[in-house]
Amino acid sequence: MRNLVIGIVVLAVAGAIAFFALAGQNDQPAPATPAQTTAAAAAVASEPTAAEPASATTTAPAETVEESAGDVEASEIEANLTLAQAAPPKTEGRFKAGEHYRELVPAQPTVTGTDKIEVVEIFWYGCSHCFAFDPYVKQWDEAKPADVEFVRLPAVWNGTLQKHAAAFYTAEILANNGKLKDPEALHDAFFKEIHVNKQPLTTDRSLEQFFGRFGVSAEDYNAAAKSFELDQKVRTAVDLTRRYKVSGVPAIVVNGRYSNISNGVRSYEDYLALVDELVELER
Repeated sequence: MRNLVIGIVVLAVAGAIAFFALAGQNDQPAPATPAQTTAAAAAVASEPTAAEPASATTTAPAETVEESAGDVEASEIEANLTLAQAAPPKTEGRFKAGEHYRELVPAQPTVTGTDKIEVVEIFWYGCSHCFAFDPYVKQWDEAKPADVEFVRLPAVWNGTLQKHAAAFYTAEILANNGKLKDPEALHDAFFKEIHVNKQPLTTDRSLEQFFGRFGVSAEDYNAAAKSFELDQKVRTAVDLTRRYKVSGVPAIVVNGRYSNISNGVRSYEDYLALVDELVELER
């Protein structure tokens, strides 16, 4: 009996050993097939390393490489620093929108169309304030920064103003054609003829004689005064003064974007200080 029990125990132990040995063999991964081996090698080859960033998991072309999160963060910081250096925040100045100047929305065309910051003085020869302001604006013009362009634009609200605007553009055309040697001297004399000598200069005859004092022949004067070029210049002045919403003179418009509010500026020095501040806003 004892021998029978020992035999049964031996058989049980041997069976258990055989069972665990077989189970251990089943837990081992099966040998890879050739196809599986190829796929695994491709996956390993495409896996990113420390020196090579991962390719984008989109439909982008293979040569397009997506930046890592660290690279994006660094580039954004650098861009923000660049913008901060290039465009520092504007500080509030002495003059305020709505009180001393208005912003023209949308911005309107400029007279010259240059890449400089354009400052336009809208004036009328018959305006006593324009006459008084002229020496101030001339002095400012001589000292203005190199990136600023100054230009005059005659007001054209009625027949008399249009007559004087035509005279202004006649002088401009004659100067461009070499027929008028000193247009600035004529400009000064035009103001004085009206405000000092009390001559209105509103007839063709009086204007022809006035230009004659500056060496312009009657033929040259009439050719310019009746030209298609002059007509186009006056039409442009009509359009721009309407676009700039100017209702009084002298008026200042900066770069087609800002115009002064006359009742908010009390002196000619203030006019020009406002101009400087608006120019700075455009930089």
